[in-house]
Amino acid sequence: MQILQQLTQAASTRVGGAKSVKLKANLKDAYDENLYTEMMRELRDNPATTVLYNNLVDLAILQGTYQSAISIKNIIPIEDYSKKVQDAINSTASDLNLDNFSKFGAFERNNWKDENVFKKITTIVPSLYNEGFNSNDEFIVDVQFEQFPTIEGLSQEGVKNVLVLDRFDNFADVGSDYILIPRVINNGKQKIDIITGKPVTRADYGKRKAAGDTSLNDVMGFQKVRFDNGEELARGSNVYYKAINLWGDGQYATEMYNDTRRSVFNNGTVQIENEIPSQKIINHVMGVTEEVVPLQDKAEEINPDDNLNFKPGPCKK
Repeated sequence: MQILQQLTQAASTRVGGAKSVKLKANLKDAYDENLYTEMMRELRDNPATTVLYNNLVDLAILQGTYQSAISIKNIIPIEDYSKKVQDAINSTASDLNLDNFSKFGAFERNNWKDENVFKKITTIVPSLYNEGFNSNDEFIVDVQFEQFPTIEGLSQEGVKNVLVLDRFDNFADVGSDYILIPRVINNGKQKIDIITGKPVTRADYGKRKAAGDTSLNDVMGFQKVRFDNGEELARGSNVYYKAINLWGDGQYATEMYNDTRRSVFNNGTVQIENEIPSQKIINHVMGVTEEVVPLQDKAEEINPDDNLNFKPGPCKK
């Protein structure tokens, strides 16, 4: 079949990146699309390739609704594509899955490469940089970033869990709920790894690339911390963000989960074993040692039959 000669593998350049399928031909008009759609119907109707065809339909759905450089959605027969998605669309209701889609920012986590979704900041600089030799004549570098505070009991080794942006210094950035920061930043003519706090040389890039390690090119994702009522967490001019796992691999793959787990791909982002719940960051910033129970919830715990001694105070019917 001619269509089998036109389909080829498309894969991320990173080791452990996503693999997909694309069409060799670059279809320009409706005639070409119709021609290839008929080829796909032939693939479907041939018993020897029916399973392959159904897998390709599933793949087209996983590639997303946007037309991309590798998407094959436009050559999938509409009757088969709609059959796959119709039940899901018709049964859409406000349930846990939909709530979590919004709560965890699933759309945003999968579109971290989109500048309209994530604001990329490249102006992060160290607040402290010292280098020299210690008593053992070892060369050491001490780098600190005030934008990434260490929170006792919440911070994890090797992870920048919390990001603090100054409303005045970053006035063009704090309007975004989602922030993207490269792992390696420029400090004058020097490059510094934010995760390790160590300088990075051209030789370091070369050694890692030779070993298939491209992690120095990774980016870190952060989401603005908000109260349950939607108000952002801020103290003075400081606006707080928390590190999150970013999903998918651009045009190659999309991931949807009911929790905040790591991506299954090496997608070019710094991954976190356990994201910090927003409430814990709120408690720390607000100086609360335990979660405050709303007054209306406390009232439900009162038994009217209990012999309680109430102190005089304001009351209302």
